[in-house]
Formats: sequence, C-alpha cells, structure tokens
Amino acid sequence: MMLVGLEFAAGTSYEIVLAGSSEDRGLTEMINALRRRFIPSGVVILRSTREQSAAITRLAPYTKYHTPVNAKATAHVCVDYNCKLPTNELSEMFQLLDEV
Repeated sequence: MMLVGLEFAAGTSYEIVLAGSSEDRGLTEMINALRRRFIPSGVVILRSTREQSAAITRLAPYTKYHTPVNAKATAHVCVDYNCKLPTNELSEMFQLLDEV
C-alpha cells in the first residue's frame, strides 16, 4: 500500500467522473468494469443523483460540468485534471485511460 501511495503522489493521476442515473445499466457496467481494473493512482467519482451531485461539486468543483451526455451513462476521464472528451462507451473509456 505504501508503493500505491507513492505512485499516487509522484505519478500521473486519473480522475474518472461517472455521470448518469443510478438505474442506468450502462452506469452499473462502468462501475463494475472499473472495479475489476487496477488503477493505483485513480479517483472515481460518481454523480448519479441531483443531491449527490451538489455535494460532490462542493468537494470537487471541477466536476460541475461533468454531466450525462445524450441522457446515457457517461465517463469523463481526466489525466492530471486535464479532461478528455466524455464517452458513453466502456471500451472508449478504457482507451482514454490507456493513452498515457
């Protein structure tokens, strides 16, 4: 765990903001896929309800505009707080994570 902490502090950080309805199967698939992947310097933020989103925006203001695209579960992948274009596709989310 100390090495994971060192990697998090010194390496590239990933911020993955998942936005969508908690009833959306696509959102559940994205969450489960991220749970199966080891991303030691990754932070996953879930914005699923209006109440949760308001609280999350207070804690992480950069997530204010990370909303669902086309009313589907959306992954906003950011690397060192520089966000890529949002995607509704699971495979594209992982492509964005693998670019660095």
